[in-house]
Amino acid sequence: MKKYDPLCSYLSKLTESDITLSFTKVEDILRDTLPNSARNHRAWWGNGSHIQAYAWMDAGFRVSEVDFVSECVSFRKINSLSDGKAACGEDNHQANRFIVFDVETPNRYNDRMSAIGVTVIEDGIIKDSFFSYVNPETFFDFFNTQITGIDEDTVAGAPAFPELWKTIAPIMGSGILVAHNAVFDLAVLKKCLLGYGIDWKDRIPYCCTVRMGRAILPQIKHSLDVVCRYYGIPLSHHQADSDSKACAEILLRYMKGGADPGKYVKEYRL
Repeated sequence: MKKYDPLCSYLSKLTESDITLSFTKVEDILRDTLPNSARNHRAWWGNGSHIQAYAWMDAGFRVSEVDFVSECVSFRKINSLSDGKAACGEDNHQANRFIVFDVETPNRYNDRMSAIGVTVIEDGIIKDSFFSYVNPETFFDFFNTQITGIDEDTVAGAPAFPELWKTIAPIMGSGILVAHNAVFDLAVLKKCLLGYGIDWKDRIPYCCTVRMGRAILPQIKHSLDVVCRYYGIPLSHHQADSDSKACAEILLRYMKGGADPGKYVKEYRL
């Protein structure tokens, strides 16, 4: 049994659209699987990797609020793809539009981009794509250059992030962001925005194809190259344009197989 299965099971049996549970109630539901260190531990409740960012969508819910004053957590039911995206503030146009992106980084700190690839899915087909090298205005680690093939000479003349952002911000904000192991790419995006003092959004809806894949294809590993081999999708790994296109193709395979991305839409706080 996975750590949070009892809570997912509890939520899935409820008919209400909005549910609020006390911290104590949640801890009671998870009494057999929740680590003792987490009980009555406010830092644990505030950790996005546990409460706000965990797989409550498996039960058809997303976390709408964690209230530390009242010590309770609220869940909102997601009934469909459109509902899932509407819960993240998306309109009907955006509900059918996925912005699949991949970033490469210059060094171990992962707080700058050296390249970004974007592939746009709308109404179930790939409609557009974008790629650019990015001048990270910082040093390159040998390891990163070995993986991506990108170094100082490659990005000479490429736009720095603030200049590039003027071009891609309208694209990035026009649908649900999607990435393979999305928390990595989103974290890089967040650090770039913060590092350059760029104000964008407080939170964004996103979907991770690793998380979807683990539910849909539990029998295989979910590194990008393994999933691409499984589906016969071409891939030049660690090339941002190829990676984003491959991730988009994976998402389309899942959707054509009947998967509802709305079950996996979550919010990322910037």
